[in-house]
Amino acid sequence: PPTVRRADGALPSQAADNLFWLGRYCERAHQTALAIRTLLDTASGQHAETNAGTATARLSALLGRWSAIPPGSASLPSLQIAITALTARTQRGSVASLAETARQIALLLRDRLNRDTWRVIHRPLPDFKAHDPDSVSAATGIVIERFAAFARLMADNMSRTPAWRFLDMGISLERASLIVQASSTMVPGSASAVDLAALLELVDGQSLYRSRYLTMPFIAPVLDMVLLDPVQPRSLAFQISRLAHHLAAL
Repeated sequence: PPTVRRADGALPSQAADNLFWLGRYCERAHQTALAIRTLLDTASGQHAETNAGTATARLSALLGRWSAIPPGSASLPSLQIAITALTARTQRGSVASLAETARQIALLLRDRLNRDTWRVIHRPLPDFKAHDPDSVSAATGIVIERFAAFARLMADNMSRTPAWRFLDMGISLERASLIVQASSTMVPGSASAVDLAALLELVDGQSLYRSRYLTMPFIAPVLDMVLLDPVQPRSLAFQISRLAHHLAAL
């Protein structure tokens, strides 16, 4: 029998690079799917929200900024934008393209992924009815759950070695970048309550905001939660702290 040990040995630089980018691409797909669902939910409430048009335009611009839709297509109907951002393999920032890139990277890490993680990464996009916004939104929700499951499986099953740190740094760095881009796009100086609600939705902060403030979204507390709150796991400050911790440990 081998001698008992708890160290995994040296981490090859190529494996570290692949883990870092696997984390980044999976997080990018997750955030893009969140933006798509938020766009559909905001557009479906336009009849009740007088300022929803501004929010849908900014969400569409955000998807364009992330290369999920072609340039100049942000003015198209929200359903068409959502389907393109979800399925268009010609767009490098669409969920379909990002998921395919993640699968290609996962092939290089086969011996480091357990069976459940492998299955999550290789599942195809769910089917939906192209003319039905609720069906597209439901399919997007399945994608969001899938990439959330990936992050949880990796967090639960990887030893806290440099391999896990590179994966988690990829997730944190990508999340930080997308938070900054989403904030500057959704709140370019002024914002309605609908714009701010959409931004909260992009960082899964709606329930936390309601429990903390018991009022409609206002710009100062929303930006504080999204950018500066050190205990909010989807805030910018939290990602910076996490990256600093990993770098110090490495």
